[in-house]
Amino acid sequence: MDSSELKRYSISYFTSHISHLRFLFALIPLFFSTTSCNNYAQENKPQESKINGVCLVAPRDSTMLRELPKLERISPNYVAVIPYAFKRRNESKVNYMKENPYWWGEGLNGCRETISQLKQLGYKVMLKPHVWLAGEGWPGDFDPTKRVSADRVEEEWVIWEESYRAYILEMARLASNEDVEILCIGTEYRIAVKQRLQFWKDLIAGVREIYTGKVTYASNWDNYEHVSFWKELDFIGIDAYFPLSDSKQPEVSELLEAWNPIVKSIVVFSDSIGKPILFTEYGYRSIPYTTRGDWKNGEVSELDEEAQSTAYQALYQSWWNKKNFAGGFLWKWHPADSIYQLKGAKGQFSPQGKDVEVLIEAQYQSSN
Repeated sequence: MDSSELKRYSISYFTSHISHLRFLFALIPLFFSTTSCNNYAQENKPQESKINGVCLVAPRDSTMLRELPKLERISPNYVAVIPYAFKRRNESKVNYMKENPYWWGEGLNGCRETISQLKQLGYKVMLKPHVWLAGEGWPGDFDPTKRVSADRVEEEWVIWEESYRAYILEMARLASNEDVEILCIGTEYRIAVKQRLQFWKDLIAGVREIYTGKVTYASNWDNYEHVSFWKELDFIGIDAYFPLSDSKQPEVSELLEAWNPIVKSIVVFSDSIGKPILFTEYGYRSIPYTTRGDWKNGEVSELDEEAQSTAYQALYQSWWNKKNFAGGFLWKWHPADSIYQLKGAKGQFSPQGKDVEVLIEAQYQSSN
């Protein structure tokens, strides 16, 4: 897409979705930022196409699959399908409902039909299973030593290992049967990857017996150096929510400077392991202070689409032309745009209906 086509697209898009007054104020900075990013991407286009991915929220029911063609607005070539298992409070067992009565797209049939539909639309797929810890935070905090006596810790770890292995091997069979290109075997288990190394190595071996595609793991941004099994995998997977600036609305130049030492460190690490980098998740909310780390922001009512666009632009300029970098999956896309009619939803991560859509499309088209 050249700059004239990009301008026509942005005018058409925003006149149909935003009031005329907001359009007049937003169009000029948006046009120059996206054109700059597009020119930068074209000038630094790598020899091989990148993984230009998007994390898809599982459809609540099968009728939502008809919304998937709208993904073409941002021109991805990969889509991450994300089923959820769950762990009850004060238990270690991971539970997966193959037939999910609450959220259709997270069950086996829902995942299978979603993958099939995505394939028909021409997308490649990463299957990225997650675990929801009911009332206990996130998987990075999972640690049986916090709630059981010392003599029961090993027993609890084994309960977790056996149930988690069953979940991931089920996903490996699904990935194999549906010709999924990438399987992610875990997400942000910060403590478990350090304390149960042999489990992960055995799990990877078990997955490889079932599934012949690419395999990765999604480490938290502050934990990738503590994962000891990268050489057994195909990508160094990072959920890339690196804090960059405490400014309310930083400039691109400030964010590029913040990225510079991070990029150098990760590239050196990638060289030492001999595996490419994959951002298994990346993204920013459309709010002020969006680059300081989302866990610091809580519920924010003020919207700032310019801050979101600036953050995306700095990330693309810092990473998408790097030889060691395979690509990434933005977080996240709802199968129905109507979610953004709900109160407060516009300040969340998804780019849907926001200025940053045009920027993402320009970058993804230039590196497909």
